Amino acid sequence: MPNLYDYARFQTYLFEIELALCGTALSECEGLHAHAQLTAAIYAFLRATSLFRAALSLLESGLLDACDVVRRAYWEAWMLGYEFRLKGLSTHVVRWHLEKHKHSEPDVKMIKAFEVSHNIPTPKDGTDYGGLSEVSHPTKSAAENSFLTVTALHANPDSEIHQKQARDTMACEDAPMIMYPLIWTVIVESPDMISLAIKPESVPKAFSFDNSFERDHSSK
Repeated sequence: MPNLYDYARFQTYLFEIELALCGTALSECEGLHAHAQLTAAIYAFLRATSLFRAALSLLESGLLDACDVVRRAYWEAWMLGYEFRLKGLSTHVVRWHLEKHKHSEPDVKMIKAFEVSHNIPTPKDGTDYGGLSEVSHPTKSAAENSFLTVTALHANPDSEIHQKQARDTMACEDAPMIMYPLIWTVIVESPDMISLAIKPESVPKAFSFDNSFERDHSSK
């Protein structure tokens, strides 16, 4: 299976998605001033794209510790946007808008239930959240990763090898697995989801990647 990761192209996909989300915000949400469920979803997705962009830049710079932390923050923002696309969330959305320093955690069980009820293949959740939580907090395993990061900077051959392996895994396996569900949750349409009104032709390169990813993984 070919490596689908390409830093410049991934940045382009994010740019396309952001433009499309902003277009919907202007046409449907009074420029994000309306305290609506659609507004909440767009806000969450825009935070996700911003954090994913930062994670990609950190990956390219070899700052894997920081990349893991940002990827965890990305996951939460993306999953919240996913949840906010599901219909019937008026209570959570109202609280999210009005108490804007609270209610930031997505309801993962609700999303899983939606996927099961709609026969959506799992996982579509990108990188495992538990693993990201482990390495983004000062656990011993996270500190061991930091040790490898730090000693690689001081020309420790063993650490450099481990760092390269980790970076290659993240680029070739994790990054496409994160990009695909982000695109999918932005463009998918379902009677049980609010519409973002984003057509494939509005995000042509991102949509092409989405198709390539599905094709390559369905043939495994």
